[in-house]
Amino acid sequence: MKRIFFTTVILALLLMCGGVVKGQAPAISKSAQAEKTIYIPFFPDTTVSFSIAYKPTLKNHDPYYLMADSWSFTGTASDTAIYNNTKYRIFDHQLLVREDTESGKIFRYYPEFDAEVMTCDMSLLEGDTFMLPSVEGYPNSHLYYYRELQQQYLIVDTVTHVNGRKVIWFPPIQESAFFSTGERNYPLCFIEGIGPSYGPFGKIETISHEDCLDLLLCVHHGDSLQYMTDSVLGCEQFVSMVPEYPESVVHLYPNPASQLLNVEFDGMDNPQGVITVMDMSGVVVLAQECNTTVTQLDVSRLKSGIYMVCFRNENGRIVKKFVKF
Repeated sequence: MKRIFFTTVILALLLMCGGVVKGQAPAISKSAQAEKTIYIPFFPDTTVSFSIAYKPTLKNHDPYYLMADSWSFTGTASDTAIYNNTKYRIFDHQLLVREDTESGKIFRYYPEFDAEVMTCDMSLLEGDTFMLPSVEGYPNSHLYYYRELQQQYLIVDTVTHVNGRKVIWFPPIQESAFFSTGERNYPLCFIEGIGPSYGPFGKIETISHEDCLDLLLCVHHGDSLQYMTDSVLGCEQFVSMVPEYPESVVHLYPNPASQLLNVEFDGMDNPQGVITVMDMSGVVVLAQECNTTVTQLDVSRLKSGIYMVCFRNENGRIVKKFVKF
């Protein structure tokens, strides 16, 4: 028993020290890829909102900030339209999408071209291909930039299952216009119940509002935060930087944790803010307001693995890791 406990602790510490490199998917066994018949819906019967950054860059030479604005695209279950006998949900700027929960697919419809394209497919497995969306009607002058016109395919790199959600990872995209983040290098992945990590809409810059669809930041279902691409970037970007609290301000213990995780604030008499816990795919698994120097989080229902704990308020933010075992 002592040897087993010692080995578990050592593995947990190695995970904490090594962390996860952005863009690398955690490895799983092939047996974990059993397919579902019904997927978690992308657009449930509530208000769904996607926060998306506009033209992200690295002009301030800081890897944690985009120097960009952000937009919110919201649609309710009653906001629908029918084209070609097919019902679509309407989001801001008349973005039209629909889903098929049996196959885990998202489709976007372009009235300008009278065309529908697939933007997400959760049924894919390792080694499967996904053709980047192509729309008839692109101007010929954009042929060089829009490589999707040449029927470019992506090969699924890895498939993982994190807290009951399937995540499909692709290798870095070098020449895509539909899924593009400017100078940022976030990987493309499909997350069950969330959609593509670049957002469900993609973009075509020849349409007036499409340059607002560069990088997905957050997804809300109603008032509940469901997903955050990067806990440091947060859900809003306004060409300004939110200060980072020093590492010494927040302590997590016990770490690793199995039942309760204590979040203790040092030097903050009244730390009013929100604590968000995310798995390594960005899916929010726990969110809790705090206003005391020690806040307890019940992590007993979380699957074993590495999680990010983000504290954020109007004065700053900080992100730390913990291991659930």
